[in-house]
Amino acid sequence: MPASYFRCMVLAWQLEAARATASTLPAVNPESQEAAALLGPQELCEYYKNKAYSSTYDRHRKLVNDYLQYYGGSWSDFKRDDATDRRDIDVIREHGRFLWSDKDEPKNWSERLAKRYWDKLFKEYCLVDLSRFKENKFGMRWRLEKEVISGKGQFTCGNVRCTAGADARLRSWEVNFAYKEHGEHRNALVKLRLCRDCSDKLNYRYKRRDVTGQKVGSEEPAPRRGETTATDEPETKRPKPGDGNQTDVWRSTTQTQSAQSSAPKTQEEEFDEYFADMLL
Repeated sequence: MPASYFRCMVLAWQLEAARATASTLPAVNPESQEAAALLGPQELCEYYKNKAYSSTYDRHRKLVNDYLQYYGGSWSDFKRDDATDRRDIDVIREHGRFLWSDKDEPKNWSERLAKRYWDKLFKEYCLVDLSRFKENKFGMRWRLEKEVISGKGQFTCGNVRCTAGADARLRSWEVNFAYKEHGEHRNALVKLRLCRDCSDKLNYRYKRRDVTGQKVGSEEPAPRRGETTATDEPETKRPKPGDGNQTDVWRSTTQTQSAQSSAPKTQEEEFDEYFADMLL
């Protein structure tokens, strides 16, 4: 018999022994000339057929399984360490700010991502977490787009854990929110819309300023429907068309309005006008 026949028999015996005993002999490459003579045409056709129709992941798993079969080990050795992986939300939580001022310019990619997320928030009203109201500690954040569409924090209670709907009588509160951020103590004047129970929790220790229904630039809340307000000054009568010179009346009115507009406004009055516009 030819020598090639005995050579193929020896290779076949070595391959069967390696498969049976799971020895450390390397796997035979099916694409080599020796393996072609060993496997035969039918087995080679089956090999190339499986290779053509198998996906990259299937070939990867087969390669790893062959490695573990002949060299030992476990699948955990091939898993990457994801302990240091960070998502976008993790970067935003680390570098986010409640308020970005002109001095807080983003310096790197992480801060630019946090600033871009902050620009998409709606800063008219705040949402508050009152779970620790007895400690006089509150958590506040701005509203998202879906919360603005649903009316959360404006037409419904602004407490994140409250389900009071639009039928509840909401009150508007002006709160000086003091917080610590990135090692700095900061303050922000924010607006809250809360139901009666949540308003009691907000004012558990200190009475906040109620600005429900305030007009622009006014210091006192507007009276409710059906109520009258008493003042110490008598009511001034409007001048009739026949009383005095009409030109003098318009001149005095114009001078009074110009004097009121030219008077300097305090910072508190500017804040009141700003937040009163937001409530309209």
